[in-house]
Amino acid sequence: LFTKILCNCSFANCSAKYVLYKTPDQITAKIKTSAAPPWADEGADLTQNAGHALVSTLESWFAPLHNSLSAVGYSNQPPGFSGFTTDSTSKGIIMMMNAQQQSFWLVHTMPKVLANGVAWAWPADLTPQGHMVVCVDVSTQTVTAIASALVYQNPLIYFSNIAPALQATQQTLMKLIGGLMPVLTPPFANTQTIKTLAAGAEVPIIIFSKLSTGRLEMYGKILTTKLRANIRVWAKTDNSLSSTGGGKIGFVKVVQSPITVDNQQSTREKDSSQWVSVEQKPLFCFTTSSYNKEQLMKSGTAICLENQLLSDSFAAIAADLCEYTFFLVLSGSSCTTLCKFMQLTVHAEPLQMIQNGQLKAKIISPANAGWASDGANMNTDTGHALAQTLAEWMGPILDDMTALGYSNTPPKSTITSQTTSSKGMDYKYL
Repeated sequence: LFTKILCNCSFANCSAKYVLYKTPDQITAKIKTSAAPPWADEGADLTQNAGHALVSTLESWFAPLHNSLSAVGYSNQPPGFSGFTTDSTSKGIIMMMNAQQQSFWLVHTMPKVLANGVAWAWPADLTPQGHMVVCVDVSTQTVTAIASALVYQNPLIYFSNIAPALQATQQTLMKLIGGLMPVLTPPFANTQTIKTLAAGAEVPIIIFSKLSTGRLEMYGKILTTKLRANIRVWAKTDNSLSSTGGGKIGFVKVVQSPITVDNQQSTREKDSSQWVSVEQKPLFCFTTSSYNKEQLMKSGTAICLENQLLSDSFAAIAADLCEYTFFLVLSGSSCTTLCKFMQLTVHAEPLQMIQNGQLKAKIISPANAGWASDGANMNTDTGHALAQTLAEWMGPILDDMTALGYSNTPPKSTITSQTTSSKGMDYKYL
């Protein structure tokens, strides 16, 4: 009956992937595929039970699971459940053919939907919100890498049915389903690379995952450093992370609200979709992390697709940026550092001075005349130059960093050097 498990849409060929964007107050989503380079209206309203990508892709999910298929569904807000909490932010479905190397992975932002074996019905309370769905065709073998990434997302699995024929080859997935893969030691982040299943036209995908245990910031700490690029972020924010930098690699820039997707408008307040446009690289990332301090206590993921057409489409949407203060890269004599300096671009050696009896330091650099007060008191954990410069130092050191600290009166030690008066630190990315 089900001869293929594919990311299907209303176009003749979805080219092994699609991005579906439902903007707030709309029931007809926009869809982006390689077969249709511009944004296009979906083939039917989401209130219909035929003709749009979700029902076309998930036809075999909504029916009782056929014995030729295996499937897993996970969501931090699963259908049919209530009264629980989880630190996960991930939602998705994996479907596999038992006898063929044909599978798909669908991730989304919609709460309390996509129950297995239940016919599609659009929840009216989702209409006011913006939502996103990303679907990619992958080989069944690739599901092992996806499962490895999910280990670091702490997913809440609400449905699983894996055929005995696949269980032997999908041991990581089986351990994940059984809760047998706890991560107890650093690093509490993981990176996997996969490709879509499209002979001669594979799309590389990077999956970044983080556990709440690591208290890691997805955008300024993981994406900018791993991708070595500036990024533009569309995500929920409360301005607690309104300005951050990515070490000596890049900056986080917040996309201004509202945005326009083709001819439909979306605002940050009403949009549950969260995504990243990567500057000067053909990358678009679907993310599950909000852009605030709360996300440090949440597990999450960023799924980055390398495709120029997709990247260009989201770069156009992300053209307008908020007028936030950015932390820019500064080159000192012995290390690279960051400095918050009220919307001024600085490329020089900064100097910070703390006066006796004062909690707020003064800061100056050759590119900016005059002393200025730092962004926050030194007894707070954010907003001043030290906290922003040393964000990577104060968290668990990532696996692509090296670090060195030295002091004649080191912390947590009673040793005092009699031959040096130097104090400092240096860290860099490999």
